[in-house]
Amino acid sequence: MEKIVKRAIEGNEKAFRQLLYQHEAQMYRMAYIYVQHEQDALDVVQESALKAHQKLATLQAPAHFTTWLIRIVINTAHDFLRKRGRMTYVDYEDLPEPVHIEEPTQLILADVLRVLSPQEKDVILLRFYYDYTISQTAEMLNLKLGTTKTILYRALQKLRNEMEASE
Repeated sequence: MEKIVKRAIEGNEKAFRQLLYQHEAQMYRMAYIYVQHEQDALDVVQESALKAHQKLATLQAPAHFTTWLIRIVINTAHDFLRKRGRMTYVDYEDLPEPVHIEEPTQLILADVLRVLSPQEKDVILLRFYYDYTISQTAEMLNLKLGTTKTILYRALQKLRNEMEASE
């Protein structure tokens, strides 16, 4: 994939389209998690693709294209929600399912995730739902590794407390 990224950086439009095609489902899922509406998610993906095209020359490490692109999608989704004046987050029961969770657990999880801040939800989603490493999560969110670990620890502590309170 690095060769394709390098060609895209050099201005090869076909290579850039190929990269978008390879990542479109992931981009859509991430956008949908934030905006919770099909057409809005498509708008976020389209705007993210445009931003990625405009900023492609700033990508310093072609090997990190995917994390760079997902960070653009997350930031674009946040901007979209701010402009709309609504920072609503995931209805976790409606997420596409990369991991199977039993229904009672899923319902409890949906309730407890509401206690997290937007940044904590970002970290939890990327780390556990999409199975990115802590380093990748930090890079996507443009945070320092130590900060990301702290946010993750704090979020897990909140979730643990909420789960214990709901039992």
